[in-house]
Amino acid sequence: EEILWEKISKDDNYKNSLKTAHKYIAIVQADGDNVGKLIKLIYDTNAGLITEFSKTLSQFSLEAVKVITKYGGEPVYAGGDDLLFFTPIITKDENVFNLLSNIDEIFKDKLLNNEDLKEALNQLTETTDECGQKLKPPSMSYGLSVTYYKYPMHEALNAARKLLFEEAKSNDKNAIAYILQKHSGQSFEDVISKESEFYKLFRNMLNNKDKNLISSLLYNLENQKFILKEIIEQEYRLDNFFDNFYDEDIHKKNKDFIDKLKKMIFITHKETEGDIDKTLKKVYSALRFVKFINRKNDE
Repeated sequence: EEILWEKISKDDNYKNSLKTAHKYIAIVQADGDNVGKLIKLIYDTNAGLITEFSKTLSQFSLEAVKVITKYGGEPVYAGGDDLLFFTPIITKDENVFNLLSNIDEIFKDKLLNNEDLKEALNQLTETTDECGQKLKPPSMSYGLSVTYYKYPMHEALNAARKLLFEEAKSNDKNAIAYILQKHSGQSFEDVISKESEFYKLFRNMLNNKDKNLISSLLYNLENQKFILKEIIEQEYRLDNFFDNFYDEDIHKKNKDFIDKLKKMIFITHKETEGDIDKTLKKVYSALRFVKFINRKNDE
């Protein structure tokens, strides 16, 4: 691998587009949420639909394999709603979160929009769990382990599985739990609900290529943590804080990104019930991932 990387890094056709993330591999373990409950419901109420349901899951896995392969990934296992695959973190125009979103769209198209399953899906969402809460429609959850290409594969595989079943599929499910283990030994991680406004903001922020901006934001937010703690409860005060402290040219050029960050901080603080440390940890992980996937190889 070292010889290949050295050759590519000296090739004029590739060297200017190489990024740090190209030296990393993502392992994704995915599994459907509430799919087993839907199968049981169909079996109990309309067993004749089981064949159609099995066919639908097979179609989903086949289509998922196609988009994984097209993206540049390598499927290891695809059995219905259970997927395991290796994939690059970034390709020319996309990142791994785009890939997961594309898989979600296939799941929605094949399963949730299936007219033959409409009645069963409606019945499922009227069913309550052991806590008395109504079940949500089936969805996909993901464990995403990002590691340096020399990192022990069995450890990365175990991390992906643990992230999926102990983090993403706990509580409300329909989530992505990820960890990025850097070559330096540092790591950061998070669990993101795909239904959240945070996830939408994060996805929109991933294309920012200004590493100086991200570094500046990470540094300043940590230094100003105690100020943030005092003013974060009221959004207008947070607006004033950003207007006063982030008014340099680099911030003005990236106003849209700054606005998204401000909103991300505000909504995350509500979700963490006022814990400023948990708020900033979640925001830092998002910013670090943005910086990671956009960092050039020679920086």
